Parts: sequence; C-alpha cells; structure tokens
Amino acid sequence: MAMPLCSSERRYRSQDGDSMTAKSYLVTVITGTKRFADTRAEVNITIQGTLGSSPETQLSGEFETGSNREFTFELADLGSLTSIDLRHDNAGTAPAWFVDKVVVQDTSTGSTWVFPAGQWLSDTATHTFAGELLGSGEVVAPTLWQGWVWGQNDHGELGDGTNKRRFAPSPMPYLDQVGVSAIDGGGWFSLALLNDGSVWSWGRNDWAQLGDGTKETRHAPVDVMHLARFGVKAIAAGGWTSLALLKDGTVWSWGANDWRQLGAGDTGFNAHTIPVKVEGLSGVTAVDIGGWHSLALREDGTVWSWGHGHQGQLGDGTNSDHNAAAVVPGLSGVKAVSAGYRHSLALLRDGTVWSWGYNAQGQLGDGTNTNRNTPVKVASLGGRVKAIAASSSNVFHDPSFSLALLEDGTVWSWGTNDWHQLGDGTNTSRNTPVKVSDLSGVKAIAPGGRHSLALLKDGTVWGWGANDHGQVGTGDGTPDRYAAPVKIEGISHVKAIAAGGWHSIAAL
Repeated sequence: MAMPLCSSERRYRSQDGDSMTAKSYLVTVITGTKRFADTRAEVNITIQGTLGSSPETQLSGEFETGSNREFTFELADLGSLTSIDLRHDNAGTAPAWFVDKVVVQDTSTGSTWVFPAGQWLSDTATHTFAGELLGSGEVVAPTLWQGWVWGQNDHGELGDGTNKRRFAPSPMPYLDQVGVSAIDGGGWFSLALLNDGSVWSWGRNDWAQLGDGTKETRHAPVDVMHLARFGVKAIAAGGWTSLALLKDGTVWSWGANDWRQLGAGDTGFNAHTIPVKVEGLSGVTAVDIGGWHSLALREDGTVWSWGHGHQGQLGDGTNSDHNAAAVVPGLSGVKAVSAGYRHSLALLRDGTVWSWGYNAQGQLGDGTNTNRNTPVKVASLGGRVKAIAASSSNVFHDPSFSLALLEDGTVWSWGTNDWHQLGDGTNTSRNTPVKVSDLSGVKAIAPGGRHSLALLKDGTVWGWGANDHGQVGTGDGTPDRYAAPVKIEGISHVKAIAAGGWHSIAAL
C-alpha cells in the first residue's frame, strides 16, 4: 500500500513552555484476513522513536476483517521510529483481534516504517512490535496470490465456487487478496497455507479432511480451525487426511483415521473434524502424507512414520500399523521426505534417494518388484538429486509412481506408467528410474494420481500423463493422456504448483 505524501510540519509547544518541532504521522492499521479476525474492542497504540514516545492513544471505531484503517497523529518529532505498543480491552463479543501489520509514515519526509505483527491479540496485555524503515522507492503492499486451477471439480476441489470441471487453467476467485506461501492437492480436496500462518481448505470433506469442524463438502475455501494463532510452517494433503507443521516443530493432523494416520495415539477409527496433535514428535522440519500413512523429518536428520503399514511403508521392519510416530531405523542425514500411496521416499544430504513400502509396479526404483519394509537405495538416477515426490493420491486406488528432480534441472521417474505418468514416451512401468522426455530447466515437480506437473525456471508449467478429467490442462480433455510433457497454455510467471488426485493448481 503506497502511503500519501504531504507536508505537515508545524510548531508544537510542550507543557514546560519549550518550543518544539511537531510532525504529522499517518498510521495505517491492517487487520488480517483470517476468519473472525475483526474486533470491536477498544484498541490503543503507543509509538516509540529514538527521540521519544507518543502518549497512549485510543484508535476509534471497529476493525473489520481485511481492513486498512488510517489515523493521523500530530506529535513531537519522534526521530527514527523503533517500535509500537498495541493493547485492547478484550471487551465485547468475540473481542480477539488478528492484526497483520501497522505502517507509520512521517508525512513531512515520506519516511515509512513497517511493524509486522501477524498474531492474535486476545488479552489485555501490551504487545510490542519492532519496526523496519522502508528503503527509497519501496511501498507496503500485500503479497497477492493469483490461483489458477484445472481438472476434476466434482467435489469442489478447484475451490472456484462451482463443481464444474475445467479442462484448461481457470482463475480461482478466492484468496486473491492475501499472501499464499504454499499449496497442496489431496485426493479430492486442496489446502493453502497463508503468509499469516493460517490454513485454508476446500473440496470433499466426508472424512473431515478440511478441518473446519464439519463433514460438509466446500466449493470455496474455509479456514482450518484452531491453527492460525500457533503459526503454521508447512502443510500436506493426503488421500483423506491432512497435516500441518507448526513453527514450534510440532505436527497436527485432521481427517480420516481408519489406519491410524492421524498419529494421535488413539485406538479408535473415528475421523477428527479439527486438528489434533501428533504424539511423540518435536523438532520437526518437514512433513508429508500419503494414501494412509504419514512421514516427518526431524532436525537431527531422522525420519519418523505412523499410520498404515501393511506393505512396509512405515519402514520399521514390520508390516504393522502405528497410531503414534516411531523412528525409521537405519536412516540418517535425511534432508527431504515424500509419502506415496503405499510407499515412501527419503532424500539424503549426499544426494541419494532411499525407498520402502509397496513395490508391485516398481515405485521403489530398486530394480525389483518386491515390497520392502526397510529402506533400500533407489538405482542410479544419473546425477545428484535436488527434490523428490511420490504420488500419494488414493482416488480409486490409483497405482503409485515416483519423481526426482536433479540438480541439472532434469526429471526422472519410476513406477506405474499405465497412463503415461512417467513421461518417457511409453506406457511401460519401470522399476528403475528413467528420464522424463524433452524436459529441462525444471525448478519444481508435482505428481498427481495419474498425471504429473513440472514448473520450469522460466515460469511455465508442463504436464503429462492422464488427462481424462482435464488435469493436464490442455483445453478440451483430449487426448485423454500424454506420453511426454506438453506446455500448459494460458499461465505464465508461475511461482508454485500442486497436483491432487485428478486436479491441478498453480500459484502466480
């Protein structure tokens, strides 16, 4: 938000009679976009600078969700601003207030300071926020997200307010005035992580995978309950269950629990409509969820797993389910994990990839079709690996496959290939990695149920595999599959991609 400039310097006489320079400060208070972020409580502010502080002053009126409210202060020169104090009386109905940031401008010089908050004020305590001076020519502006979606939409998984299938990228009209930091696609639903630490969800919800306290299908985004005030760092959408990694290193889950994939330590099969804490985990840096099992990477480089284990996908040497997280033995120095439908991948710091679990279609990439309940090394990938991704959808039990992005910008694939999801020009399943045809300069990969996406460094998106629901996004759903990557037209300057079961998402 660019702040208006005007000359407001005037004379101010202090109580002891000394003449002092007074200035006009324009204060803009920005309320967050979370559900129930608004407040009607009495809000007070104090501004601190190198030359002094303002008196505590009440900011009149109501603060609506997503609003930018401006106030003018006539004050003695405060010098370079350092911090602000915010306090409210916590009175009235639902008084808790989520403040995004406060912007203060010295209107005589144009100097502007930003005070990021990004938190709930839900008590009468004084909250102090440090500020930073904007550089010359900088303005304060929200980081807007432009979401584009395509593919199946029978359950609202595209989040565009309809259940109309899209055969080419179509703009998503929601969340377009907020900053989105991550997106993910599940079986028939989707997740978005906002810059303010909240999580939003849409699509199918019969197993409570949206986490909004209901089991109602949603065709537009809804706020996942009880997470925002703790600050979410990462998200993962599985077949019927969702995960959130909090900034404090704990993991929370919601949705289906028929195979103990919530990791909450309970013995029941009941779905959870709101997030519950995964037991026995701390210091987590990354999470992922597959069809019915989950993985977590801790800061010490170890991998932890829980949920469905009948095909060895938990990697602990058994074929048993676990209702709480347990370490995967024999793995260390891990930098990334990915959970597939019924298999798992780990990328080590040395650039090698290890796998375990179901292997009937060769998705472990070890040259066999034998299930493994302990990690095995994936066969040669032709270079050092930068990122891994396992197809995790269990939409109609789609067979699984795996992708690896190499540091040289090429993509390699292995596993089932009946819908050309490996992108090697054939429909032959592979139990060792093969290079995806005619693709280079890739910066991100996203496997869906039976299709794959790649984001190139030039901001374009390419897709291959099944297109029977329009998930490759070529315009009309024909052909129903692509054996090699094709460029998806109509979108450019893309920053992130996600692939769900039979749908796709791009963030511009």
